[in-house]
Amino acid sequence: MNDFEEHRLWPDALESLVESLQGFDRVIVLEQTGSTQDFARQDGPRPGTVVVAAHQTAGRGRHGRSWSEEGGTGIAMSLVLPAGCTRTLCARAAVAVARVLVPMFAAHGLHSGIKWPNDFFVVTPNGRHKIAGVLIEQSGGVAVVGIGVNVLRRHWAGELSSIASSLAEHGVDISRLELQQRLIISFDEVQRLNEKELASIFRDFDLIAGSPVVLEHAGRRLEGRVKTLDPVNGLLLQTPDGDKMIDSDRVHLIDW
Repeated sequence: MNDFEEHRLWPDALESLVESLQGFDRVIVLEQTGSTQDFARQDGPRPGTVVVAAHQTAGRGRHGRSWSEEGGTGIAMSLVLPAGCTRTLCARAAVAVARVLVPMFAAHGLHSGIKWPNDFFVVTPNGRHKIAGVLIEQSGGVAVVGIGVNVLRRHWAGELSSIASSLAEHGVDISRLELQQRLIISFDEVQRLNEKELASIFRDFDLIAGSPVVLEHAGRRLEGRVKTLDPVNGLLLQTPDGDKMIDSDRVHLIDW
């Protein structure tokens, strides 16, 4: 089945899927949009809505960074929930993604997981490569959770060539429709975890605990070793100046 034919299946397949879920009851399928985040936030977004796009032209990540999605080769999805703790929502989304993707990479002998707080990476002999990211935006009593996954793309320009990768580049063969279905189901299930369960599963998928890192937090550059990590409360960083607790609100992990 070619890409065009697959798109025609999305509305019926995804609408049928949400009928069986607890947390979502509405799907909007777009052929093309600038950003599923922006579309989901317009005109009074309703919790329980999932917005997906076959092609996204102006995706973005945390701190205003762009998210590259070329020619309908990835997942561009936004899920609308009642407003809540941004750190908890981010952790739930990251775990939902990891529960789906980690077994796929493991089947190909590859280690993968969450790069705190919101990215998903695969680790190969050639380095670490970003596969997916999460963005949380809140306003007007709702939270819009954006999930982007590189699925089919094989060519990257500029600095992305050393950072980004996709499922297809590592031999993972799955249609975008099937991946969307698995992610929505996983996200629905993760919403029912309590915070203790969430933290435990997050640590199972975590890539950075115990590692030396370089990060920027609240405008300061810090280096040290990650002693412990909690997805909601933050990480404990061992530095030459003593242990420091770092939250996820204003952090950028530079190297790890």
